[in-house]
Amino acid sequence: MVYLVLIILFLGIVIQYHIRKSETNKINKTKENLNGVLFSYKEIWYIGGHPLVDVREVKGGVLHICFDKIVYLNNINALLNPLKPIFEIPMESIVVSAVETKESLTVSRILLTGILAFALKKNESYVRIEFNNELGSVSNVILSPNNNVLASQIVAAINKGKVDCLKNTQETVVVQ
Repeated sequence: MVYLVLIILFLGIVIQYHIRKSETNKINKTKENLNGVLFSYKEIWYIGGHPLVDVREVKGGVLHICFDKIVYLNNINALLNPLKPIFEIPMESIVVSAVETKESLTVSRILLTGILAFALKKNESYVRIEFNNELGSVSNVILSPNNNVLASQIVAAINKGKVDCLKNTQETVVVQ
């Protein structure tokens, strides 16, 4: 009986390893198909804000920051069809990218800790990308990474991509 349990546990670990390896291979294939990927981030949640994307259709996703654009694929798309993004935002249309915070005070935290709950507020960080959209107006896409440090890294990567894009645009204008 003990051997059977050990065999089942071993098989579960092997299967989980192969699933993660397959996901990583598909994300790497997507990077190869996208031109000039600077950074990729997994487990980024789309909260809303893009005028052409229905929030209900997107769960978690993968964010690729390229030289000329930001590409977001939801988890299902990233694995099944890595070439069809949920949305793309060209670098030249980005106005601002910033880390925004929201303090949350949940009922469970109040019940568990009582008056100390006010001292233990949870700060959640979001990435806000303000851009000029395809419809001619300004939109704010809100993304939620799984931790606060990652939010800062994403904003820094977007800003780096934006600077690189501006440099390439200026060089192209000067050369022509």
